[in-house]
Amino acid sequence: MVLNAPPGAPAPPAGIVLAKVLLSRVGPNSQPLSADTLFVPPGYNGVAIEATPEGAGANASLTVVDSISDGSGFTAVVDANGVANGMVGQVKRNVGGVRPYVKVQLVVTSGIWTVTAALIAQPSVSTTNVPGNINLSQYGGTAVGPANPVAVAQQGVVGENLSQVGGVGITLGQKVSASALPVVVASDQSVITNQPVHPVATTGTFTTGSTPGTSVVGPVSMQNLGSAIISVHGVYGAGLNLAFEADDGSGTWYAVQAVRSDAFVAETTSGALLANQARAWELDLGGFTNLRVRDLANPASGTATITIIPTAESADPAIVTGGSFTAQITGNSPAAASTAAIGAALLNLAQYRSLHIEATIQGGGGGTLDLYLQVTYDNGTTWWDYAHFAQLAAAAAQITRLITVSRQGNSGAAPVVVGTGLTPALAANTVVGGDFGQGLRLVAVAGAGTNAGAAQTINIFGDS
Repeated sequence: MVLNAPPGAPAPPAGIVLAKVLLSRVGPNSQPLSADTLFVPPGYNGVAIEATPEGAGANASLTVVDSISDGSGFTAVVDANGVANGMVGQVKRNVGGVRPYVKVQLVVTSGIWTVTAALIAQPSVSTTNVPGNINLSQYGGTAVGPANPVAVAQQGVVGENLSQVGGVGITLGQKVSASALPVVVASDQSVITNQPVHPVATTGTFTTGSTPGTSVVGPVSMQNLGSAIISVHGVYGAGLNLAFEADDGSGTWYAVQAVRSDAFVAETTSGALLANQARAWELDLGGFTNLRVRDLANPASGTATITIIPTAESADPAIVTGGSFTAQITGNSPAAASTAAIGAALLNLAQYRSLHIEATIQGGGGGTLDLYLQVTYDNGTTWWDYAHFAQLAAAAAQITRLITVSRQGNSGAAPVVVGTGLTPALAANTVVGGDFGQGLRLVAVAGAGTNAGAAQTINIFGDS
């Protein structure tokens, strides 16, 4: 039996099934239904088959073949494993993806079978905002795969909203590799450079109202950072002295060397800076956790701005091979009977092997004047007598004295009496000699009857 639809018939709506047509009623030992051919017009792409046994014990097998030509030469088996040999009950089968001609072959082993077939139009698949997973295991009654793909056509605007991948919801934040979406870099991707990130600079100020020894700028974290730049600038008076210190995480602050950007000089303190001096230092701090700048001596006036810039680079900023420096301590002796430190102390002498000290000094009014040079070995905490100039009489004329000392030099054969702080005790016209520590300062003792101070100048020349 042949069921033909009119050629060029319009495509029916998706899912429409033609009325079932009886193909044959077949009994045992009959020939296959080789003449029962269905013409598949445009718009149809499948066939629905029913095979029903009449009576118990009926047994048969079913095969569907198709052809693209005129109905001869049926060689392509559409559903070879759809119904295996030995079917004994009613079988309903939809076979999709067929070509223009279809033939149903039934081999009856026992019993009587009635076979009907109808053309169908398999519906296309479309989705709109479908959450979760779509699992199409079959298409047209056949397992979906490379030989039986599902055709998907876009209809209108498709909104892309990835809420899940593989049934697992997508969340923001860093993931381990097993939970992250893989990203494949294009083969022609341009080189991505790793630019070091510079943390934000930290700034602070020191003024005449700062507390020497305890006022600080920082601390600034140096975690995973290797170096830093420290600078000072502003409108301020002479005398500011800065200490550079780093912490190793234990809470203990250590003096660290900073190399000046304008000279091959490494120093743990800036020494007394000139008025309005702008200067910068570079520090290599690999391994330290924090950095700070401490105020050892205030500026005479105004405000000095300190800037600390941590950087990711870890490198020695400069190599110090040797050099010299010049510094000065100036100030007036007391205008009344008293003991006082004059000018700003120098605290950057640790790297120098020898000092040439030129003192231009003079007596004050109304009383004697004793001038002492004191040194420190603990970065300014304690000061010891090192040199005592000959006592100056009241209104004594200006004189110049020169002292040259070396760290390798020795003091006299016998121990000498020295004082500390503002209680000096070294004998007049005496130089202890030898190691001069980290810093130097000038202390004046004005005697009874003093009624006027006098200008004192100490020039220090260091050699390394």
